Amino acid sequence: MIREVRRRGYRREVAFDEDLAPAALVESPLYREGQQLQPWQRGFLTEVLHHYQRYGYARVLLADEVGLGKTLSLATAALTLCLLTDREDGRRRPVVIFSPATLTTQWQTEMLDKLGLPTARWDTVRKVWLDADERVISPPGRELKTVA
Repeated sequence: MIREVRRRGYRREVAFDEDLAPAALVESPLYREGQQLQPWQRGFLTEVLHHYQRYGYARVLLADEVGLGKTLSLATAALTLCLLTDREDGRRRPVVIFSPATLTTQWQTEMLDKLGLPTARWDTVRKVWLDADERVISPPGRELKTVA
């Protein structure tokens, strides 16, 4: 823990001209462990960025075979888009990823383990948002108010 605090305290900012994915992921557990995105995952991220540049937003559907890294592909795209889409008030725009209810816990775990991204997932039975430790982070159902 102390080593990690020291490492982050002495880091230097490096500008990336072209490849935004490594810049967005440089602090993620994935890159720190020496891993990187596969070529098809980088291709997906490139396609998402093209959609964002062309239309001002990106709405994509990824339907790959099992085990090809859909979670990492979409999570990387979501992280990159969050970094690109600042609002006028300085807050980041939220990113929503839809997946089958049976996979949301797995997605939440992988996003935290591989990218260091804390996420909230919707519990369809209790009608609340849960963090990775199963703690409720929103009021249930009808009490939930929309945030502008």
